[in-house]
Amino acid sequence: MKRNNKKENLFLTNLIITKKFLQDHPECIISKSDKGNSTVFMYRDDYTAAMSELVNDEATYTNLNKDPTSIFQTKNNELVKDLFDQHIINESTMKKLKTHNSLPPRMYGLRKTHKPNLSMRPIVSCLNSPTYNLSNYIHQILSPWTTTFDYNVKNSFELVELVKTVQLPPNYVLVSLDVVSLFTNIPKQLVLHIIKENWSHISAYTELSRTMLCRIIEFIFDSSYFTINGRIYLQIEGTAMGNPASPTIANMVMHYVISKCVKKLTFIIPILKLYVDDTFMAVPYDKVDELINTFNSFHKRIQFTLEKETQNRISFLDVQLIRQTDGSIATNWYNKPTSSNRVLNYLSHHPQIHKINTVRNMLFRCYSLSSKEFWPANETKIKNILKINNYPRNLVNKTIHLYKNKFVKTTIRNTEQPNDNHNKIYYKFPYIEGLSEKIEILVKNHSTNIKLAFYPLTKLEIIYTKLKDSHPKLMTSNLVYQIPCRDCNLSYVGMTRQYLKNRIRQHTYDCKENNRDKNEKTALALHHFQENHNFDFNDVKILDKESNYHKRCISEMIHIFIRDTVNIRTDTQKLSIIYNNLMREINKK
Repeated sequence: MKRNNKKENLFLTNLIITKKFLQDHPECIISKSDKGNSTVFMYRDDYTAAMSELVNDEATYTNLNKDPTSIFQTKNNELVKDLFDQHIINESTMKKLKTHNSLPPRMYGLRKTHKPNLSMRPIVSCLNSPTYNLSNYIHQILSPWTTTFDYNVKNSFELVELVKTVQLPPNYVLVSLDVVSLFTNIPKQLVLHIIKENWSHISAYTELSRTMLCRIIEFIFDSSYFTINGRIYLQIEGTAMGNPASPTIANMVMHYVISKCVKKLTFIIPILKLYVDDTFMAVPYDKVDELINTFNSFHKRIQFTLEKETQNRISFLDVQLIRQTDGSIATNWYNKPTSSNRVLNYLSHHPQIHKINTVRNMLFRCYSLSSKEFWPANETKIKNILKINNYPRNLVNKTIHLYKNKFVKTTIRNTEQPNDNHNKIYYKFPYIEGLSEKIEILVKNHSTNIKLAFYPLTKLEIIYTKLKDSHPKLMTSNLVYQIPCRDCNLSYVGMTRQYLKNRIRQHTYDCKENNRDKNEKTALALHHFQENHNFDFNDVKILDKESNYHKRCISEMIHIFIRDTVNIRTDTQKLSIIYNNLMREINKK
């Protein structure tokens, strides 16, 4: 397929213009939205004011005067040590769950474009936080149990197959319930109560004692903190959206609340399904008030809003449910009005197969989620969406024709797309047009079980404003760094998994006069003593961040190879020769 260079150049030009505009206007913010895959433009002052109003909610957050990271890291590691001492986990798991060089979680907000006012969804980035590993451990324990819940629906396809079997009684209407800010309103004591009440079921999924599980849950709640705008806050109610354990805990609470409230209702509910904090059900039209009052009286912090069907229709997930006069429920693939209709752009730097699969995936949702009468309208909708994303009309029409024929001929319709890749081994690989395809052919000729999963080197996120607080440079870890010599044009390149400030402190100590005769010296210390030169420890630069040790080693060797350094030759001896040509090209520049 011939590329449209005129459109492609316009696409790149607009990207450059946008980046330049944001550089010249620091008072502006551009980010992704909470939902709808759209891009949001805001003034920084408006964003800051909205987030300040959110964290100033004294019922949910409190300001801290001191960073508690080291305290929570110590408590986390003590809990993990207790698990090991009680023979619940082995030494390997203990090492994985312990945290070192932790960093405080960082809150940022995503604009809720489906809300009429300036409303933000708070997200807390918990990666590398003191409790991240332990929270993920708890998620892995509780998640299998939550899959047994009666009301859970896994995805839209499962929902559509379910409603095909439902026949609503006369005078029933479709409604949905949504919890107001669920994550920040999950009561800790209610979670502990749910665990105790359901321990006979939970105990089948873990070797933890009930006391130990509750102890860890309490710690996860009590250590829910974050930084924003240079200030530190403790979340005194609920759990953070971004903590690995939060979705599972929320699911536990929602299922418990629903199961208790349903028993109090004076009518039968023929269908009730839950997805995260959204609940869909059918109730008698004259019992809607009883429903919402019963649910909102369960707990003062867990409050619901109710939406009733309009013209016999209501949306849930990406499906519109349509109540028929005979009591059956028809379905239609649904996009919210706030959806940007932005998909992988045809002019973007991706393999052609990714773009073809974008069309196929949309068609799969169209045909699988819709009753047959809606197919023609949805095909038109898909064509319009793909048109604004620069897909050639001939390609779209051909793909629709081939896919539809194949779909209709399939006698057994699964709720998921067929997958013949169970025995495939995938390797993540950067996509460079022209080169990656050739490498893929070489790999395929070598082994039919190996597949390359291509990813773009540049993403749209490069133009997004960084909304999270920056970690202080000296408090970062797992990195490759460079320290320049003050007295010559050489520098020292090293790597460390410690906080950078600790590694610099070690270098400073190594350069003290009483260490001159020390047998083992770093290349930095050798240069200092042999040449009587001093290094500028205040001008240290971070060259790369990499948590994987072996990748960090390769990165360090490459940076030593391409720079004028004091490092000794043995520092690069383990670097594979496959990098030689690439580094020669870099050195030419």
